[in-house]
Amino acid sequence: MKNNMAGALADAWTMWKADRDLLIRVAGLIFFLPRFAVLVLTPSFVAPPVFPGFEAKEAALQSYTAASQQWFLTYGTGPVVISLVTLFGVLALTIMYLGSHRPDTRAALGSAVRLLPRYIVVAILLALPLELFVKASPLLILPALYLAGRLLLVTPAFVAEQPIGILATFRRSWASTQGMGLPLTGLACIAIFGGFLFALPLALIGASLDGAPMANPVIAIIIDAATAAILSAGVVAAILIQVALYRRLASRPVSNIGI
Repeated sequence: MKNNMAGALADAWTMWKADRDLLIRVAGLIFFLPRFAVLVLTPSFVAPPVFPGFEAKEAALQSYTAASQQWFLTYGTGPVVISLVTLFGVLALTIMYLGSHRPDTRAALGSAVRLLPRYIVVAILLALPLELFVKASPLLILPALYLAGRLLLVTPAFVAEQPIGILATFRRSWASTQGMGLPLTGLACIAIFGGFLFALPLALIGASLDGAPMANPVIAIIIDAATAAILSAGVVAAILIQVALYRRLASRPVSNIGI
């Protein structure tokens, strides 16, 4: 297990070094630029009020609801576009590594367009359990991460094993990761939250500068650019880790020990 985890990380690093120029170009166009544009053009989200359940807080909650609705009506297109473009980029880069005959960039982008509608369904099914678990209770974060770890191979399987059904990709990932649930929980933390955690301090600084009367716009743009770059790097790292892990685990015999 340890060899597979360490080996997958080493393989991901090797892929990065070998394809760095291509990855930077593709990630810059698909991941960085849209994120940077949204960070620059979109104001900070209205902070939700604390609602302890008392009647006195009802007015604050109503105010927050109205402000949130207005924000989504005015700026909601940005996050939706970011999500769709990110899914397209994840799909395209995964196809470059795991698609039939290692397609070039143009062919990979074309295949990504064709597969994107079905992959959106896959992405929703992947995100839904994590979202529901975390919102239900903080105590369910670890089970959610365990589930995310067991499903790390869904995207690679969806690409590499075409034609394959949507639900079949989940079964494939679950079977391939049997016996490795706990190590993969840690790997899921890196893949899912790594870029976000590194970018969080800059994002908080950028949010504090939004609308500040004495804020330097040049500094704000630099911070937004750095935030977008770190988030984009996190997405690329997650893709490479999943590809490397799939190559190591997809063909191994299914384990019958533990989780």
